[in-house]
Amino acid sequence: MYKSSAGFEKKRVLLVGLGNTCGDVATELANVCDQVFISTRRGSWITPRLTDGGLTRDSLVKRRYVNALYNAEPRFVKNYLLERKLTRNFDHSLYGLKPNHYFDAQHPLTNDELPKLLASGRVTIKGDVKFVSDNGVFFEDGSYEDNIDVIIYTTGYKIEFPFLKHPSYKVHDNLTNLYKFVFAPDVKPHTLAIIGCIQPYGSLLPVSELQSRWAVTVFKGERSLPNETQMQNEIHQMRIHTASRYLNSPRHAVQVEWIDYMDEIARLIGCKPEWGKLILKDPRLAASIVFGPCIPSQYRLTGRGSWSGARAAILTTSDRMVGPLKSGLAQKNDPYMASYIPMILGLIMVVACLVLYVA
Repeated sequence: MYKSSAGFEKKRVLLVGLGNTCGDVATELANVCDQVFISTRRGSWITPRLTDGGLTRDSLVKRRYVNALYNAEPRFVKNYLLERKLTRNFDHSLYGLKPNHYFDAQHPLTNDELPKLLASGRVTIKGDVKFVSDNGVFFEDGSYEDNIDVIIYTTGYKIEFPFLKHPSYKVHDNLTNLYKFVFAPDVKPHTLAIIGCIQPYGSLLPVSELQSRWAVTVFKGERSLPNETQMQNEIHQMRIHTASRYLNSPRHAVQVEWIDYMDEIARLIGCKPEWGKLILKDPRLAASIVFGPCIPSQYRLTGRGSWSGARAAILTTSDRMVGPLKSGLAQKNDPYMASYIPMILGLIMVVACLVLYVA
């Protein structure tokens, strides 16, 4: 099991698989190895951690108005725009990375250093492995690399629950039979919850926290689950949606969109932020919920487990994001202000759509 780059000095290493783990390991190994190779079947889109304004990508993308616009756009339009922007920054075809699928059909690889390492030649992309010889590796494209010292498999995780004997917890190709990825429909009473067995396009910890809060309400009898048939039907519908949206791969069996899933679980708890009701009562807070980063504190405003400091935490998000980045020197430009440009444009689009709808 790979833990650090220590011991890999001057070696030629092959990484099999192209996900975020591969990107992180390749970035570490490239600093000490003679050469790093990455074997991939289909390539991958690489997204930067930082946006054009210098802020982290999720702080700008994980916003409710962005999520609403993204869901409203035709799939080919939003993928065309995203792929065009990514290609403008880094031509995936030039390095043999461009996949034959939409950007949103696969969990993207987020890495700032990998494009630079590919450009310098310290990391090289190869095709799928055909077979391994005594000293080297043959690839499906007919190429061969000799003197491969180490092969590291970064092909993801296999979901299984070997300590649970009930058939409902049997997993095939990472497909779980869990309602909302948490409860087994036919295991009663519902006193066992699976937490964190999910792959959101965003941070896992806030999702796990909401799942835990929901599980506690079910355990205590404050919330009830639908009947078994209804839960099984929803699991089936979720599988159909996943199959139509993502590549047919075990990796995407538990893939969900971050805000959509968080709101779904929050609705079951009774803590989904009702920004519409706040427009007149607390317009500043309502604007921050819709146009600001979707932080976990939004799910602590109301309902079970509400927190008196949630409002202040939401309103001061920008201060906590930008404050630590500034030096002691006075700065005229606030990088956070760049995030308001798409916000204003998004608001204009929403208003325009409403006007057209009413007309």
